[in-house]
Amino acid sequence: MPAIELDAKTLKERSELCLELLKLRKKHVKDFDRIDAIKERLKAIATTMEVGFKEVDQKLGKVSVSPEKAETFGGDFPEIDVRKLQALPDKDRQKLYDDGLIVIRSKWSKPYYGQVTVTLF
Repeated sequence: MPAIELDAKTLKERSELCLELLKLRKKHVKDFDRIDAIKERLKAIATTMEVGFKEVDQKLGKVSVSPEKAETFGGDFPEIDVRKLQALPDKDRQKLYDDGLIVIRSKWSKPYYGQVTVTLF
């Protein structure tokens, strides 16, 4: 999707919101740093225990923690050079499909919900 040009009102709002976000982050930098340290320690505890956990305070809310997991090997999967496949005569390519050697499956990307990253100077 092509980017659209923003009007002056939206550009002003965007700038004001970013500035407010930076000021809040800077004002509460110690709190955010402590939050990050707590999260890292909770993840370390969950990783050591090899299990996630939840802690609930009925008045304040819930904290859910998941352990880190190393990557896992899922197996070796052959890849098809699509250009070479498409260059085959129709008859040869169709035989590969008919024999079940090549199966076409649609691949969709996962949706991306965006993010906001704040970097203080």
